[in-house]
Amino acid sequence: MVWGLNPGPLLFVEHKDFVWGLIASMYLGNVVGLVLVLTTVPIFTSILRVPFAAVALMIVVSCAIGAYAIQNAMFDI
Repeated sequence: MVWGLNPGPLLFVEHKDFVWGLIASMYLGNVVGLVLVLTTVPIFTSILRVPFAAVALMIVVSCAIGAYAIQNAMFDI
């Protein structure tokens, strides 16, 4: 509706190029996502070798930095 398109069954008749482009982009996104996941599995499995205490500390510190960075207020942490 933002682009002036009316949702419904006539969308497939009136704007074929848009609909098929949208469907193709979804397939392409799934393929790219699959390739990224399959190539990064070794990296993510190497995280399992790090002790849990170190990983938990990194997560807590990252969350604290992110919470502080939003409004630069210690109260947000």
